Amino acid sequence: MDYILNQGSLILCTLAGKVDPQIINPRVVPSRVKVVGKPILTDADLYPVKGCAPPGGAPPCTLIDKWPVTTLRVTTGGKKVLHQSSLGLCSTSGHTTTTIQNLQFRVKGT
Repeated sequence: MDYILNQGSLILCTLAGKVDPQIINPRVVPSRVKVVGKPILTDADLYPVKGCAPPGGAPPCTLIDKWPVTTLRVTTGGKKVLHQSSLGLCSTSGHTTTTIQNLQFRVKGT
């Protein structure tokens, strides 16, 4: 079991670009579910990336748009929840997110 991510979690791409989670619709069920007072993150939210600077002129990661690794059993509003081992992919650059920091340490899920 891994810790569930909330909007206070810090997610970085492999090249240290900062991911800024954007809750799509704060009035729907997934964003009303909170852990430690902050909305949990799901695979349906938007994840723009700022500050990704790949070497050699490769395209930067600007948006994490796929989450192949999410919780298997925990969902909210039909959306899969992200956890500390979630892996995000940027289709424009092929980069992955590998660093997740500032976790909450109260709620776990699989």
